[in-house]
Amino acid sequence: MDTRTVLGEQDNRVILEQKSNYGQSEVNGIELSLTLQDWSAWSKHLRGFGLVANATILSHEVCYEIPNQAVSCLDYQFGQADKTANVIAHYRFGGSKTEIRLGYHYAGEYSPYQPLPLTAQTREVWQAFSQWDMQLRYDVNKNWVVKAKVRNLTNEKRRSMTGEHQHMLASEIEFGRSVWFGFSYRG
Repeated sequence: MDTRTVLGEQDNRVILEQKSNYGQSEVNGIELSLTLQDWSAWSKHLRGFGLVANATILSHEVCYEIPNQAVSCLDYQFGQADKTANVIAHYRFGGSKTEIRLGYHYAGEYSPYQPLPLTAQTREVWQAFSQWDMQLRYDVNKNWVVKAKVRNLTNEKRRSMTGEHQHMLASEIEFGRSVWFGFSYRG
């Protein structure tokens, strides 16, 4: 760790630390987003339909210099999936106060931490995960809104794999399906 002290505001000393074993690093990515609130411009039959979607794709290379070893380069970022996506379709029933939303969420595989030494045997990987959610909303009047939500409709599980080429189960998390009902007041 390289450390240096600098003078901050009002003569306060600030200690800056920078890891000294980092080599060359590169992160590239793209994020796409689409929002269509009402499709009635295309057809009167699509009045009330809407769509919100986004996707992120990343590419990484981070190199580490470990004493008495060759430089190790990783093609992933810790705690960050290379691919993520969300899509929410919604429909407001013909001029009514009722709206339904269906959401799909996806996160690609990722590693939660940096194992040392960096080997195929020590890397832990959270597998890709997706889930479906649904929400029903009813506007009682201009102030009161009632909502019902179901998260993880298909009861998906999350798995972490380890070992050589990540073929051994390290852990499995069951989120279960959750149901929520509530109301809100806007004054």
